[in-house]
Amino acid sequence: MVIGMVSFFNPSIAWSVGCPSVEKISPPSTLNINPTVAIGSVVGSVSVSFPFGTATCPAGTYHNGNNYWWIGGVGVPNGNLYPTSIPGVAYRARVAAGWPGQELTKTWPASVYAYDPGLPGTYMGGTIYLEFVKTGPIGSGTFGPLVFGRETVNNVPVIEFYLDGPIFLAPVTPACTVTQSAIAVNLDDTNTSQLTSMGNTSKDKAFSIPLNCTSASNISLSFSGDIADTNNAVFSNLSGSTNANSVGVQILKDNTPVPTAAGTYLNLGTINGSVSVPMTARYYALTNNADAGAVSAIAYATIMYN
Repeated sequence: MVIGMVSFFNPSIAWSVGCPSVEKISPPSTLNINPTVAIGSVVGSVSVSFPFGTATCPAGTYHNGNNYWWIGGVGVPNGNLYPTSIPGVAYRARVAAGWPGQELTKTWPASVYAYDPGLPGTYMGGTIYLEFVKTGPIGSGTFGPLVFGRETVNNVPVIEFYLDGPIFLAPVTPACTVTQSAIAVNLDDTNTSQLTSMGNTSKDKAFSIPLNCTSASNISLSFSGDIADTNNAVFSNLSGSTNANSVGVQILKDNTPVPTAAGTYLNLGTINGSVSVPMTARYYALTNNADAGAVSAIAYATIMYN
C-alpha cells in the first residue's frame, strides 16, 4: 500500500581554477519581490547554469573510492533556509541533475556517499536555482557580492558559488496574488500493483490554485522544488520511507506535466479578477516494481505576471 500527500506553497558564469574552484555568477541588478505573500512563500528567484570543470586540489585528496560529498549554503540554516542581511528574507538553493548519487540535487544542505570513478578534481556542471523566501516583515536590501554556496568532498573544499555583484531586492506590491499560500493535497491510498512499471501512475487527485488580479494581467506560473524527473514534472518523495527513490508525485495541468526546467513557465493568459486554476496530482513510479511506503512531496509555485 502506498500513501501520500503533496503540499503546494506559494546571468553569466566565468569558471576559475583553484582549490576550491570559484564559480562566479553575475546576477540581475534588481529583483522585484512581493512583500504581501504569506511567510514561507517564495518572493523571487534566480536560476543560472555553470559548466563542467576541474578543481585543482591535490590529486587523491578526495577521490578515494569512498567519497562523502556535501553541498550547502553559507551560515546556519533553519531547515533549508539560509540567512540574509535583508529583513524578512532568507534564501534556499539546489543544483539540478548530474551530481553524484542525485542526492546532491536536493535543496541544500544535501550530502551523499558516492564512488566517483572520474579523474581527480573533476566535477559535473549544472544549474543552480536560488530562491528568496519570506520569513517575516520584508524590507529592501541587497544580496551579494558574497559566497552563497559551497561543495566539499571528504571535508575538502572543492567548489564555491560566488555572487560577483549585488542583487537589489525591491519590494513591489503586485497586481496579482496567489490567495492561498499553502495547499495540502491528500492523495488516496494506492497499491503497489498499480505501480509495477516505470512511468505508471495512480490515484489522480484534482486540486486548484486560487489567483486574484486587481487589473488585467498576463499570468504564468513557475514550478520548483526537489524534482526527481524534470521532463515529467515528478517531485521527489521526501518522506524518508524505504520507497523514497521509487515513487514520486507528478503535477499536471490539463493532463500535461507542468514545466519544471529552468526558465520555463505555465502560461495562463490574461486574468482579471479571481480564478481557480485546475491542477492534478498523482503517484508516479520512478522504477519498476515500486516499493510500498509513505509518499510526501512539496512543490513551489511562483506567480509571474506583466
